[in-house]
Amino acid sequence: MRGALAQAAPQAIARQIELSLDAPDTLPARLDQAAFESIAHNLIDNALRYTPHGGNVAVALRREGATLQLSVQDDGPGIPATEHQRVFERFYRGAGHAASGSGLGLAIVRQAVLRMGGQVQIGVGLNGKGVGFFVSIPLPHSA
Repeated sequence: MRGALAQAAPQAIARQIELSLDAPDTLPARLDQAAFESIAHNLIDNALRYTPHGGNVAVALRREGATLQLSVQDDGPGIPATEHQRVFERFYRGAGHAASGSGLGLAIVRQAVLRMGGQVQIGVGLNGKGVGFFVSIPLPHSA
């Protein structure tokens, strides 16, 4: 996660977005590293694209029992509830924003999460504003 945030830092700095991480120093888990990195990268990139200049993006990673929990929340414009399921469709991009992109990031996230046997949900972002993406991935018993 620290690597994903370090990679996103130049974009956050350029837009004066506060990017934070709440995670333990170490969190051993056996999982598909490439798929997990893709999930993290796409969620962080989306949050930075849609959060306005001077906003906040908070990333949290923790283990709860036999699951790995990742959340990426922002205080941007949010996503209307009527679009919550559509945002995971390939090439779908909601109306009313100037952010660039292909509309593939969240479709990639959903496919990677499902491949890992997990779930991704949309909820409220920071301080009751914006949007939050909450990923739960089951871990093998030996992790």
